[in-house]
Amino acid sequence: MPNPAWTPILTCAFDGPARLEEWKLEGAADVSITPERELLIANVKRRIGPQEVFRSTLWRKEPLWGDLKFEFEVKGEPKNGNIFFFNAQPLQGCKSIFDWERPLANYVEYTGDPRLQLYTLGMLRYGQDVINVRYLGGTNAGLVDLAKADPTQGDPDHQGLASKEFEEKSIFHSAPSPFRDPERYYRIELAVVANRLTVDVDGRRTLDYVDEPRAASPLRGGFFGFRNFALTKTWCRSLRVWRLE
Repeated sequence: MPNPAWTPILTCAFDGPARLEEWKLEGAADVSITPERELLIANVKRRIGPQEVFRSTLWRKEPLWGDLKFEFEVKGEPKNGNIFFFNAQPLQGCKSIFDWERPLANYVEYTGDPRLQLYTLGMLRYGQDVINVRYLGGTNAGLVDLAKADPTQGDPDHQGLASKEFEEKSIFHSAPSPFRDPERYYRIELAVVANRLTVDVDGRRTLDYVDEPRAASPLRGGFFGFRNFALTKTWCRSLRVWRLE
């Protein structure tokens, strides 16, 4: 039997406005293709229903399944809140993560929904010393419900404790951050093979983690996208995906 090999299955070409039809926006952002063939996501303040929203998630509409490797080049403005969402899967009988709406792109709509499970990679956080990966939604969704039910949540100190508990239980691995310069692009290679996650930044292994709680039921593929919870811009170019065959 031949050894497994990475086979290219997707190249996202940012070569014109028509390419934006491949993506779905949640929240508030101006999304465009630059003359340099970059995907530009510029968060803005926008009233959506009763709320003023300034965060966004831009999903690719079609999922990809299997053991996957993502490679993309990204940069972001200082003080951004960039996260890469990947291997997002619908649960509880839903066929797609778009079977319900998340127009406000609030964090709780991802973290606190048992109909959805996903991995996240915090990236381009120039003021932080670490990057991290998380498992959100699914079996972790109850953490958010517990925080909501806390009768002392109006007290900032207790809110902080609830947040700390959520952080500790949702982040399952952290590593020293390689992101230092907001003026340059970083090349990220992120692979998920069964329940092992690896991240290389500019060709250097940055993170290597085995997600033991999901050993029996790994997240093999799903939807992916870019999230930013700050009023900043994010650029992406050269986005490609491979599948392990």
